[in-house]
Amino acid sequence: MDVVERPLKGQHIVAWFPTRRVAAGMGVAIALSLGSFQSLAGQFAGVPGGDGFSAGNNMAEYYADIIFNVTDLTERWRHAWAANDLEALEEFYHPNATLIAGDENPIRGRDAVMERITQMVQSSDEIQTAIADFDASGRMGWVSGLFTIESEENGNRQTLTGIHSSVFLRYKGDWVIRSQVFRIDSHDVGFPGGS
Repeated sequence: MDVVERPLKGQHIVAWFPTRRVAAGMGVAIALSLGSFQSLAGQFAGVPGGDGFSAGNNMAEYYADIIFNVTDLTERWRHAWAANDLEALEEFYHPNATLIAGDENPIRGRDAVMERITQMVQSSDEIQTAIADFDASGRMGWVSGLFTIESEENGNRQTLTGIHSSVFLRYKGDWVIRSQVFRIDSHDVGFPGGS
């Protein structure tokens, strides 16, 4: 079989097309698939030959998807906290979760985190969180903002405020909390349920 080297018009690819009629269908299929690739390039981010604008559209959709899921998870987490639903709260945490509450040492692992969260939940009414900043990369999302916890210890009612930072991770098809940091505005008080 004779083979002739022919560059495709507008491409820097060298394609090999057989000169016999029997193989002509295969040559057409290759040309069509390369043509389809070129038309798809304008639709997907990161595809060679893309126009760059679609990459921005996809990034906007990517961020919107993550912020929607992170906000939804945060709302369900807050409702579980307010309802003292420890089983539901546990489902929100990654097996290797990390928690830093106030000036306490980091707590690692879902079981250890849940021990501390249980103390916090049982010593407080609810937690309010606001998202002031957000970013994402790959399968992770990060938020930070202000938080408020209403608690009662030893008959004393107190309102704690501060800054929170949480990292969320897509894990086994769901979003979970990978790490949380809560910093209280005042160093004179401890976190609810703390020792």
